[in-house]
Amino acid sequence: FHIQKLLSVATIAMPPKNAQAKKASQKAKAAAKRPVEKEPESSPRRVSTRTEESQESPHVGGSTTASPSPSPQLVLKASPARLQVDFRANSGGQSSLEEGLVRLRRNSQLCDVNITSGFGKIPAHRAVLAAHSEVLARQLQDTAELDLHQASHEAVDMVVKFCYGEVREDAFVPTSPKVNEEILKISSDFGLPALSDLCAARLAAEATTANVVASVRLCEDYGLPRLRTALVKGIVEDPLVLDAVAKDPVTLTHPALMRELLAYIASKA
Repeated sequence: FHIQKLLSVATIAMPPKNAQAKKASQKAKAAAKRPVEKEPESSPRRVSTRTEESQESPHVGGSTTASPSPSPQLVLKASPARLQVDFRANSGGQSSLEEGLVRLRRNSQLCDVNITSGFGKIPAHRAVLAAHSEVLARQLQDTAELDLHQASHEAVDMVVKFCYGEVREDAFVPTSPKVNEEILKISSDFGLPALSDLCAARLAAEATTANVVASVRLCEDYGLPRLRTALVKGIVEDPLVLDAVAKDPVTLTHPALMRELLAYIASKA
């Protein structure tokens, strides 16, 4: 009796097997519902850009030795070979700026000043004229007219062409000494020494015993000392020319030149 009673008590105290299985299943489900803690990701490994200084060589005699790694080979690129090309840029003639300005003047485009000559008006560009002469720059600052009516049209036209680079020594051929003198006066009044030199060259090329005294006077009037010296030298170095000029009545109208010639004749006597 007592044994049966103990067995019945033990049976009541112990939970049935299926109850234990149910409890274990509930624990497993609860564990599955809990969030899984993620392990911190390891930081990415730094990639070394250096080569290994040494590597272990195979065992030789029971010991290991470090052998140096081979140094990187530098590859040098060959520079391109230079070609020998026979080509030269065209450098002759007028510049594109000069050509463009001349074209504009001839077509009367963008002209902002008129130069009055004895025949009519010649259009031009104020900036071009002012660039050659400070005198012209001052005169044209507040006006668009330049009055040269006392000079011939040929003389004024040649002065304008000179300012545009159209007239050089080989192309400077006035039709008469009077036109050359008019150009010389304009160039002297407006401070154009390069143009005055062209006029002086024409005077020298056309000098004769008949006009040399007048040419000497022009040199004195318009500031051409080099030409004056050259003319006087040309007179005294030729005895026939010296005699003809000394006896010319026109020379008497120029006392300074007459004294120079007499002094030279006295020095040679």
